[in-house]
Amino acid sequence: FISSTGAADRISADGDLTIRADVTDSRIVAAAETASVSVGLVGLSGGGINITNVVQNTVDADLTGSLIVNTAGDIEVKAHENSYLSAEALSLAASFSLGTAVGASVVSNTADSAIEAAITDAVVTTFGDIDVLAISELTIDNTDTAGISGSLVGVTVNSAAAVAKNTVQAGIRGAEIYAETGTVTIKAEATNTAEATAVGGAVGALAVGAMKAETRLGTAAEEEVVADIGHNTIIHSEGLKLESISNDDIFADGEALSGGLIGIAGAEVDTATRQDAIARIGDDVEIQTGTLEILADHEQSVDARGDALAFGLGAGFGVDVDNLVLGQAVVDIGENSELYAGGIFIDAKNVFVKERFKTGFNLTSGSVALVSIGVMTSTTDIGTSTQSFDARVDIGSGTLLQVDAPEGQETAVIGAESRNAPRIEIETYISAKGVDNVKVEAVSGLAGGAKGKSVMDAELNSQVNITGATIVNNDGDIFFTTRTDTLLRPNANLMVASGLTGGAFANVSTVTHAFNEVNLTDAQVRGSDISLFAGQDSIRVPNVVFSIDDAQVFTASLFPSIGIPDVDADIYKNNIINV
Repeated sequence: FISSTGAADRISADGDLTIRADVTDSRIVAAAETASVSVGLVGLSGGGINITNVVQNTVDADLTGSLIVNTAGDIEVKAHENSYLSAEALSLAASFSLGTAVGASVVSNTADSAIEAAITDAVVTTFGDIDVLAISELTIDNTDTAGISGSLVGVTVNSAAAVAKNTVQAGIRGAEIYAETGTVTIKAEATNTAEATAVGGAVGALAVGAMKAETRLGTAAEEEVVADIGHNTIIHSEGLKLESISNDDIFADGEALSGGLIGIAGAEVDTATRQDAIARIGDDVEIQTGTLEILADHEQSVDARGDALAFGLGAGFGVDVDNLVLGQAVVDIGENSELYAGGIFIDAKNVFVKERFKTGFNLTSGSVALVSIGVMTSTTDIGTSTQSFDARVDIGSGTLLQVDAPEGQETAVIGAESRNAPRIEIETYISAKGVDNVKVEAVSGLAGGAKGKSVMDAELNSQVNITGATIVNNDGDIFFTTRTDTLLRPNANLMVASGLTGGAFANVSTVTHAFNEVNLTDAQVRGSDISLFAGQDSIRVPNVVFSIDDAQVFTASLFPSIGIPDVDADIYKNNIINV
């Protein structure tokens, strides 16, 4: 970094100025194996593994303080981290006796780095471009634990956790930037891939297999990916891009097996994402530029898989899968700022996909026993009643957004050429698409019962809020638009075959609350044509909101058997304009 803490210091360059902080390959790979064997009339064998990996780097690239910077070429301030974590544990415990075999493994991978690039308090003049870039590339490829135990009593317990909570920030704060012939780009970008897998089994007269896998992204306490222009900043440029981008793929998998006189297999599988992508302009900011582009873009793929197999005279199985998706995409423009441009394009996009198993099953179970019982549940919450899944633009009181055509340029007001006139577009978009497939197969000699549950609910908020601000296009049109697309498809397939009697219950439901709102409160808006679209974008593409539920239940027995499918699909779509 370059900094000044006293009187103004000068930096002059006939060419480029480059400031880089780069962690190109922060890599941890850990593996452990354990095996224990005992023999005798009454034996005991056991093995345990604990692997904990943490990457916690601070990566800062800064141009800060009372500096006066003049360059003929480009200026780049860039912080970058590329990190990789892998942990694998394998345990085996066997006791050839009338004893006990116990195996346990605990594996965790945590990424908690801070990556930041910033220009703060400096006065910068250049004939080139200015790039302030903070980039994080994170891969948690293997968070895997596997184990098997066998004896008169066999117990296997495995836990795997992948946690990604890097923060990525890029900003220009309290500075004066003069790039009259160049483009200023402020970009914070994160790419996260994280997986956790827990697999295990137990064999014995009493066999118990219990697995827990969880993958978490982001935290409730912090904003993870932030591109910002801080309070009291001045930027004059030919073009300005402010971008916050997060691309995420998280997955968790738990598989349990048990076999014996009494077999019990269970798995708990959880994913949670609270990752936010924020593009922010503070208070009392002055911007004069050509094209102004502000983007908050969050794309996330989230899924989980659970499997339980149990065999014995008595068998019990269960899997609980929970996906919680609370990521946000927000553009926030503060109070008393002035933004002058030749065109303004503001977008907040929040996209969710759960389709890893769209042609298969993400929850499966099977059992063969004299008596069996099992419960398989899968729940996906895309937003909740207390925190919705948001794509939002907020513009505060006293702020001015004004667009003018370049001096001397004529602008058409009618005909095809009018489409090329300067525009102000303020748009939000949400997409939530997911498939959830639960499959249960249970065979019992006497009696059996099974429940399968597949639930996908969505609380979606696509919103533009203009509060006490002034939006002016002196030479063209203004668009305020909010739109939502959904396609949610939960499904449960149950088969229970029993010698005497059996029952199966399938619960499949999806409830979608979609709000598309344009709210203008104490605002002043002036333009050639002013369009306020709730439920459409600027080219009039409408909402597409679908839910498809499916439940299939088959039961067979000599005596009465009961099959109950319960299916519910609800859509509550609200397109609201408040002026």
